[in-house]
Amino acid sequence: MRKHPNIILSIVGLSLLLSSNLSVANEKEELALVLKQLKQVKQSLLKSEIVSGTEQSERYHFNYKAIQNDIDQVMHGIESYISPTRSQPRSLNFPVIEGEYQNE
Repeated sequence: MRKHPNIILSIVGLSLLLSSNLSVANEKEELALVLKQLKQVKQSLLKSEIVSGTEQSERYHFNYKAIQNDIDQVMHGIESYISPTRSQPRSLNFPVIEGEYQNE
């Protein structure tokens, strides 16, 4: 029995087309979940900062302020995507993420 690849491709294409509207909703739900998780990460970082009692005079310490700022920028970007305020072209002036969280 010979399989028909065109029929299989048509079925796959049709299922992708039908699920495309669902994928947009799922994407926003997933991004909302990411926002929730980032809020939890920020809370954990705050607790870690309090527990560590790291003094700026120590040679090595974790830069909590830098990572908090980076997480805020990522969260702002996700929130802007999920709930755009207007349909204007995006600005190409993206903030720079530090990425270095250990100070020497």
